[in-house]
Amino acid sequence: MRSKKLITVGVAILTFSTTLSQSSSASIDLNQTFIPADNSWIPSGNEGVDPETTSYIVNDSFVEPWLTGGGSNVTSMTKKPLPGNPDNIDQLYCASYQDKECRSSDLFFFSVLPVCENGNSADCIVSLNLQNSGKEDELAFKKYLDFQGTIDENLLGKKPWGAENIAVHQVLDFAGEPSRDLPPGSRVSLWQSKTASENSNDFYAIAITMKGQAKAGKDSDLESFQISITPVIERSDSNYFAPILVSTQEKDGHIGVGGSGGAAWGQKCIYRTSGKCYVRAEFPENVTLKLKANLSSSVTGWLHGRIGKPDIQIKNLSKRINQVTISGEPLKIPIEVEDFKASSLPKGTSPFGDQGGIRWNLFADGDFRFTWFEKLLPFLDDKADAVTSAWSLRSVVSSNLNPCLKSSTKLVGLVTTNAMMYNGEAPKFEKGFLAYRVAGLHKGTDNEVWRGTYDLVMSSESARCLYQFSTAPVSATIQVVNSGGENQVSTTTLSEKNGWLRLGAYNFTFSSPTIKVKLTQEVQKISSTPLGFKQTTIKCVKGKQVKSITSAKPVCPKGFKKK
Repeated sequence: MRSKKLITVGVAILTFSTTLSQSSSASIDLNQTFIPADNSWIPSGNEGVDPETTSYIVNDSFVEPWLTGGGSNVTSMTKKPLPGNPDNIDQLYCASYQDKECRSSDLFFFSVLPVCENGNSADCIVSLNLQNSGKEDELAFKKYLDFQGTIDENLLGKKPWGAENIAVHQVLDFAGEPSRDLPPGSRVSLWQSKTASENSNDFYAIAITMKGQAKAGKDSDLESFQISITPVIERSDSNYFAPILVSTQEKDGHIGVGGSGGAAWGQKCIYRTSGKCYVRAEFPENVTLKLKANLSSSVTGWLHGRIGKPDIQIKNLSKRINQVTISGEPLKIPIEVEDFKASSLPKGTSPFGDQGGIRWNLFADGDFRFTWFEKLLPFLDDKADAVTSAWSLRSVVSSNLNPCLKSSTKLVGLVTTNAMMYNGEAPKFEKGFLAYRVAGLHKGTDNEVWRGTYDLVMSSESARCLYQFSTAPVSATIQVVNSGGENQVSTTTLSEKNGWLRLGAYNFTFSSPTIKVKLTQEVQKISSTPLGFKQTTIKCVKGKQVKSITSAKPVCPKGFKKK
């Protein structure tokens, strides 16, 4: 059994300053040549894992390929009872929402959003800008991933486990249906500086994806939403083909649709097309990315992910379209790859069993994964095996939220961190604090202590609802807490602008701290009201004293009378 590593984790109670900390002032060449990312740490499947070994990879799901390698798909969901499986639902390929298989049935969609063709289009990308040290570069949309090419019919036929590939399909674009909030389906878009050389093979790949379902003839139900921007290098490679979709029939008769080609976890290409390989590259240093997109009003609630010092702005374009602008820095994320003799770990360390010969992939977010990671933490090396970078956000799926943190009509906030592991939800409101759990190894790849970052952006309306505040300014304290009780120094920030409250904590250490934020305000409190409440102001007098009380149901303080 591996010995426990020495980890120092501090506790701090700090007061936020009122100004945002600034990024490095070093200037960069926005047209500089990209450097390929080092993905040598990524193993492939269970290759090389002997029967006595259990392997764990702790990374972020942004390294996962898209289902069809950067394209979209829509399938029908048709109930078809089978012997032994009366609730079976077949998944049938559709070329669009209007395909005969999807027109009158329940459907599933995985949509990669296109570039906007006009200013008020819904569910599309408007622009991408890069910023550094006062310089700003508006990038130009160059092209989409090219999925044209010959379909590989050799994939048809029986599989070793008895299933049969019964059809192969091209990955196609399809139009949206705004009246049902069904997004259009496109492909990952590639962007470059407007001053880039015509021969440049360096691109920023934007993937904004929506996944959801819709009952026959009904509006869509959005299940997840994700944004990522990735630097890539385009390389010619005749070994690669455009991705396709494959219909497979199982032994029991169940039919499903899956992706083939395009991208493969553990390989050098983040995307593949016919004759092209797109290699993940490193972000330039000290760069801020600003993405603007028109999104349907179905994108609501909370986002979480990997953006440093994020800023969000929302402009309403119509009843169902919001223009959302998100800016921030890429974050560097630590990665861990660890092999154990299966017999050396205590039973129950893995929730999926303690057998050997398997490589478990533990992604960074979610309470279930967080609990698993905490069980493994005492047996992991003290130092990360690799560091990669990301600029990504995804939706929070959570039903146990305080009413003030919920909304079915608007975005409420976002949480971002560079921690190896975090709980992937909105902060929990407990005993007056907004609490958030993060975890990780004590050191980075260079043996230096890994310094954590945490950013919380939430609507001012939500914060005031939680704490029963008026519209007066607020202050805040933050704690980085573990059971050790040791103080540590961190950098913290607080600001409020354009209806958003922004808080940040930086420079804390790991292994499993909880970040706790508390807001305060030395003014008259108002009663808590759900998001979207309407306030009324009354004047209350006591002798020569006059107070203005603002609330959904304002009441004069004791000793005062309404004027």
